[in-house]
Amino acid sequence: MLRSGIVSSKAYIAIGSLTVILLPLMVYCSKFGFVITADHDRWAQFGSALSGIYSPILGVLTFIVLIRQLELQAVITRHQLDQDVTGPARSDITHALDAIITATEVDCIPGQSRGQLLLTHFATASREDLLRDESYQLAMGVLFGTPNLFALWLQVSSTLVALRSHQSVTFQSAFASCNLKVTAKLGHFLCVGIENAYFAFLKGDLAHGSVLFSPVLNSREK
Repeated sequence: MLRSGIVSSKAYIAIGSLTVILLPLMVYCSKFGFVITADHDRWAQFGSALSGIYSPILGVLTFIVLIRQLELQAVITRHQLDQDVTGPARSDITHALDAIITATEVDCIPGQSRGQLLLTHFATASREDLLRDESYQLAMGVLFGTPNLFALWLQVSSTLVALRSHQSVTFQSAFASCNLKVTAKLGHFLCVGIENAYFAFLKGDLAHGSVLFSPVLNSREK
């Protein structure tokens, strides 16, 4: 359907261009006739008439082509600039995810790793539970060990939010792929647990629009 529409558009442009080029010649021939002659003056008049007709037409067509080239160049430049931003963002998220996986494997309390605490205490907690002082204290212990899970998650979440805020196709594509990568490497519930622990540590002072995974927090933003 889309291809047939493109073909039809190109056909209309070709027919229109051909009509613009041939119409003045057809009008001239219908008015003054088309006779091959050896008269130099007739040829001079014919050339002068066509020059006066086609010069403005060619000038307009040249201007249109130039404008189109500038538009295409602007699109290419904008795409390249977007790639220069999204490329490093993808790389930063990949490195941060590897560090987060390592951080979640570290024991927070005897017998329980950070990842286990995030899944058991934070991933399924209600908003009210997250705002309790117990959750705040536990979130501090989980997020601020070594490696610093708070800083690593802040890097990932802020990058994702920044990518999501731009409306260009390049940024939206980068956001979708990075979001899928985060979920694939960490697991959805661990992402929810980290986000909820982040919320508990901030005591609910989470910027609007910064929720990415937690259904409990997301439902309150809408």
